Amino acid sequence: MRMKFTAAFTTAVFGCAGSAAAQAVIANQMHTSFTFELHSVKDEVLVYEGDPQYLLKAEVQPANTLLPRIDFTNTNQVVVLRMRDLSLFDVAVVDSVRAAEDAELGIHDDAADKPPLSQVWEVRLAPACAGDYVLQCDGGKCGLDFTDLPVQKVQLLADTTNVQVVFKRPNPTTLERFKLTVRAGKVQFDRFLNARAKSTTLQLDNSDCTLDFTGTPFTGDSEVFFEGVPKRLRVTVPHNTGLHVEGPAAIVTRFDRTGMVVAGTALETADFAAQRCKQRFYFSQPLPKVEIHWAE
Repeated sequence: MRMKFTAAFTTAVFGCAGSAAAQAVIANQMHTSFTFELHSVKDEVLVYEGDPQYLLKAEVQPANTLLPRIDFTNTNQVVVLRMRDLSLFDVAVVDSVRAAEDAELGIHDDAADKPPLSQVWEVRLAPACAGDYVLQCDGGKCGLDFTDLPVQKVQLLADTTNVQVVFKRPNPTTLERFKLTVRAGKVQFDRFLNARAKSTTLQLDNSDCTLDFTGTPFTGDSEVFFEGVPKRLRVTVPHNTGLHVEGPAAIVTRFDRTGMVVAGTALETADFAAQRCKQRFYFSQPLPKVEIHWAE
């Protein structure tokens, strides 16, 4: 298995076709800014925290296929790391590059494997600073376990994709902005309060969504803007934060329960002003199927 980096790097190690999975490794190095960009097509993507000695350790299955294209730069300690599906590039170019490499290695196989329709990408990251994540998944699955990763910004576009976002423990830094756009997919949040997000925009079109906003309360406000019309929306909210809900009356009244009070056209917990952690939900339009659950 061979791989080309299109920019300078300190250390790279890559696996061979005989290994359990094709592998790419970039050793960690000094940096004060980190941006990770990913674009997959019909793949199963898993992203989570890795070994601190490696900025990137990626394993791709099946092993006898080409790795995605990986571009890496570190300019004045500003790191940009990109992982992109080979199907996004001209197949003729990819084939010609591989043919040239095969010739150099003395490999002559007219039936050389081409990038499969679907791969599994296991991506482990260990940035030394808060990171920005710009992600696009076209089909397949996208599992983002941000537990213990310092996450500053996330922008995720997903088409017909099964998306899962997990924060098992509080984000080491403040998540300034989280934006998710999903169409005809499935979305699951697990303990999203742990993201410590200031602003979250959820464009949920024709998707089945289960959103858990529980977690460890933090000092500050968290705004969540619900856009689009999901196929179905299930929201779980905690008892241990202040909650303020605005939007069409048919949505707002779904949150009505003991301990909620009217505040103008909104509903909020009676102790909203006194709570150190406040969640504000804004719904842009009526939704046909909504379920509200209160965590115990």
